[in-house]
Amino acid sequence: MAERSNRNNTSAGSSPNEPSSPYHNMGDKGLADLEASSSPRMKPMSIERQQAMAQRESKKFLTGMYIALGAMIGCFFRIILAQLFGEECLNPGTVGWLASGTPLCVSGDGGAHHMNGVIFADLFANLLGSFIMGLMSSGDKLQVPVPGLAVVWLPADHMFQKWSIVHTGIRTGLCGALTTFSSWNSSMIVLLYGTGSDFSIATNYANTFLGYLIGVETALGSYVFGKTAALWIHRYRSPELAAEADAALARKEQGIAINKNLPEFERRYLPKLDVPTPSVDPNAIKYLENWRISTEEGRKFGSHELPFLELVEECMIRDGEEITPAMLERCKLLGYDIKSLDSWMKMRDVQQPSKLETPFEDNLVKNGITPLVVILIGLMLVGLVMIQNEDAYSVTYRTMCFSIGLAPFGALLRWQLSSFNGNVGGAYSWIPMGTLTANLLASVVSIFTLSVDLRAGSEYFWSGATLRAMRIGFSGSLSTVSTFVSEIDGMNKHLPRGHHGYTYILVTLGVSGFTCAILYGFIVYVI
Repeated sequence: MAERSNRNNTSAGSSPNEPSSPYHNMGDKGLADLEASSSPRMKPMSIERQQAMAQRESKKFLTGMYIALGAMIGCFFRIILAQLFGEECLNPGTVGWLASGTPLCVSGDGGAHHMNGVIFADLFANLLGSFIMGLMSSGDKLQVPVPGLAVVWLPADHMFQKWSIVHTGIRTGLCGALTTFSSWNSSMIVLLYGTGSDFSIATNYANTFLGYLIGVETALGSYVFGKTAALWIHRYRSPELAAEADAALARKEQGIAINKNLPEFERRYLPKLDVPTPSVDPNAIKYLENWRISTEEGRKFGSHELPFLELVEECMIRDGEEITPAMLERCKLLGYDIKSLDSWMKMRDVQQPSKLETPFEDNLVKNGITPLVVILIGLMLVGLVMIQNEDAYSVTYRTMCFSIGLAPFGALLRWQLSSFNGNVGGAYSWIPMGTLTANLLASVVSIFTLSVDLRAGSEYFWSGATLRAMRIGFSGSLSTVSTFVSEIDGMNKHLPRGHHGYTYILVTLGVSGFTCAILYGFIVYVI
């Protein structure tokens, strides 16, 4: 017993000569209870919260898979368009699928020739990707009266409206990789400097300026045309909503604000839009009319009470919830007939359209995307390894496989960098720092690999193909023109009061062009 007591006293790192702790005789359970009461403990995570976190992580992973898939498709079509419009003309016999066809000799390759590079190789890919980006604009961006339309050219109840992951895959993956800022910028630097054999920078300022100007204006115009096409389709397929949009615009010109977050009937009735509304029980509609009359002044643009009025209506009409006592008192002070609105909510028999649910995603979207991406990347690796011939066709196709295989990594990095958009404080919070960083980083990688390829060259496939795949696949997908022009278009809505859109153009082109010009000139002409 004495030995056991001595062992107990000397356990836990204490010696026999040390004074015993006042809590020594409490036992393990008592000591644990004391620690629990004297120190804060984290509450165990609820099952609902664990499920929500798991769902968010799963959705993030699936979004990344769709971005990867879109990036591979976009990179493939970018290469095909470059081959179709110029590469086979500049390098005959290198594009097998065009060998027996007729290539469209319109663009220069921008990477091997000093002249004729104003219409650069990826111009047409930039136009197509920017057009698709505009076509995929949401209803909020195009100011469509119906809230929550992810794609305006489809009905509100179409299942594709719910596939938010697919939308991200198309916008960020497909459009982002189909368009490329880095290759465009590299083409302009080569146009300015030459390829090492001739140094005539003094004579090519004008061509380089025109190349940048054409690139911006055509991509921006293509994006706007995509938005216009989306609106045309929307108005053709939904004439009733088109009539509501026209009526809402007329009322806005008269100074009346439209709250598009309300259900259809109230959204049209309260601002007195000149569009048909369903028939309603007269005993019920009189209450909504009383509410409308009492809030008529607060519904005008410039009214200090407009945000509060919209909050009350969204709370009671859209969400079906009661307002707080403080909001109730404020309504009474403003003379709003809140009792009539409450009576309307109890008596209305208008058939409201069912709210468009946005579940995690349909099984069609969730199942199969990961194996598909893995299979495609595997096919690219197989093509890269199995094709061993050294003829021009084989080298071209192996480089294509290599480039497409690297495209997802560039697109996913750009997606992660996009989290920095809007997170810069101060006077420069309007700058999309994530997009700017992606384009600048991709431009540096692109011009570096191009410079090394021109300067050193290689007789071996793997060294030369790696440089080209990094430039075409990784950098081409890391950078983007479609997002770039969509951000410019959004900033230009503040014209003529704000000029952030044009400032953003100058900053992006200026920083990227200046940095890459120094790097290219040093590697090609100095080293």
